[in-house]
Amino acid sequence: MIQNAKAEKQDGFDRARACRMGTFGFFFYGPYQHYWYGFLDRLFPVKKKVSHFVSKVVLNQIVLAPVVLLVVFSWNLAWQGKHQEIEAKVKNDLLSTMVNGWKFWVPASSINFWLVPLRFQVLYMSSCGVYWNAYLSLASNKR
Repeated sequence: MIQNAKAEKQDGFDRARACRMGTFGFFFYGPYQHYWYGFLDRLFPVKKKVSHFVSKVVLNQIVLAPVVLLVVFSWNLAWQGKHQEIEAKVKNDLLSTMVNGWKFWVPASSINFWLVPLRFQVLYMSSCGVYWNAYLSLASNKR
């Protein structure tokens, strides 16, 4: 078992970490986005109204982001059997990861809410999320 884990990492690709992040996206992030963007669209239905647009971008960062980060940190550590490290991980890394996220997600969500039709928003944001999840994977697993 240990030998296999070492072999998986020798080629530079951590299959277990990729599986954790893949299941996070499939079971949590994708479905959560679907309902979240539908909720925002019902709450702020006028796409090209600046106040609706700004509200969506801001709520995406102050509501969605912390929830996603709390879940991804917990998800990764729980699947590694490190439940006891979750609180410290959140305390040490949540704010800095969220601030770094704003650099990426404010522009991405601005494009999403201004230009992308609702039916394609999850697809667009999931595509952006591939890059963000690579960063989250690194942030979730740094020591």
